[in-house]
Amino acid sequence: MREEIRIRHKQFMGIDPSHPPGQGNNKDTMGNDPRKLFQAPWRIGDIISLMISANFKKLVNGSYIKFEYVDELHKSMRLDILYKNVVNEFLDESINEFDDVYDPGLLWLTSPYYVKKYGYDIIPKLNWDDDEYDGPDLEKGKYVVFVPLTDATYNLERNMSYQFINSMCLKLKEKFGDNFYVILNEENENCINIKNINIIMSDRIYDLAYIISNSKCFIGGDTGFSHLAGSSRLPQQICLGWSDQRMHNYHYAEWPWFFINPFSLQGQFMNQTWDMYPQIDKRVTDYHEFLLDNNSMSEEQINKLITLIK
Repeated sequence: MREEIRIRHKQFMGIDPSHPPGQGNNKDTMGNDPRKLFQAPWRIGDIISLMISANFKKLVNGSYIKFEYVDELHKSMRLDILYKNVVNEFLDESINEFDDVYDPGLLWLTSPYYVKKYGYDIIPKLNWDDDEYDGPDLEKGKYVVFVPLTDATYNLERNMSYQFINSMCLKLKEKFGDNFYVILNEENENCINIKNINIIMSDRIYDLAYIISNSKCFIGGDTGFSHLAGSSRLPQQICLGWSDQRMHNYHYAEWPWFFINPFSLQGQFMNQTWDMYPQIDKRVTDYHEFLLDNNSMSEEQINKLITLIK
């Protein structure tokens, strides 16, 4: 009998530390544990990583994949287009039952593990519909995209200083001219003080994803768009990481007790690599990583990065 699994539109992120084990008697529990669960919608990077795990279930286990397609962020991404080859059925409602819910485990352990074990084909190939794109008319494969990160509220080492962003933009503009674009949001729209820079802003995530997927090189930090670029199999990608973005021989005991996945943590993931970098098909993408230092990079490192871009 074919396995049917359902992916909820929210993930169980962990447990509210105000309700430690064995204390209280709250209805918002699982099993007999009185701790509150913290749930949050899958964000862009989460979704990209999650779909690697879902693709594993489909290709290796032959599972039938259902996805609760109700969150506005997911609709803005047009997941029904991007992942039509992974998800068999998009549901128009959320169901508060858990018998058929798929638990991918800790995404930054599971998705890199599946790529290492089963190869790059486990990374889903994104599907695009040109007619759904409503952004600027750009020549495919001819431009470079940079997505600065300034507004991360945790893992603050991954944020980029305005001075660094402007240094990067100035050198990229000098090399690529009008074929260089910066994607900004409302939080950092004023971070660039260089004239005549091509800036793109949009509320339609699908349009931004489309622009990224058709670039010749993507540059970004520890953000969802970097993961999306990874799945786009670009000619070139450069990730601006931070010190703990990848940890080898990771063990769950290092994770705070109040922020654990409340479902299964399967043994094959013990002591694997914790990897929040995007999963890249290195057969087709020329991929490079640089480390931010105090939310910036030296001029020498910036110059080295620029010379790598073909």
